Parts: sequence; C-alpha cells; structure tokens
Amino acid sequence: MNGQAEKTIQLYENEFLNKTTMELDAISATCVLSACSDCRRLDIGQYVHDEIIRLKLLHPPNIRLLTAVSF
Repeated sequence: MNGQAEKTIQLYENEFLNKTTMELDAISATCVLSACSDCRRLDIGQYVHDEIIRLKLLHPPNIRLLTAVSF
C-alpha cells in the first residue's frame, strides 16, 4: 500500500460501505484486506471477508485474493 493503508480503509468505508459508487471486486478486496492487516483493523477485515464469500469472489479462484484471505 506504500504507506497508504489508512487511506485505503477510509476509501473503502466511504465508497463501498455506503454503496455510493463502487462495488467490491477481487482486486479491491485484496487491497483492502492488505490495508486491514497493516492497520490491524480486524473489524473491517472480517466484514470484507464476509463480502468476499457473499459475492463469490473466490469462484473462479483468484490466487492473490486467496493469499490475502488466508493471512
């Protein structure tokens, strides 16, 4: 995240949680999970994980997302 983890989480909270302009996909989920890990934001990370399952973003398998989910 190049030191931008907190900004990534803020963007996620503003855009995805409010469902204003973006929809979570495999790339954005990977970035947000990485930011959650960097910032120790388990609450957001758990929510993103639930959304990954709900949106079936692991089908077909995405190796980067699978790696982010497993840590």
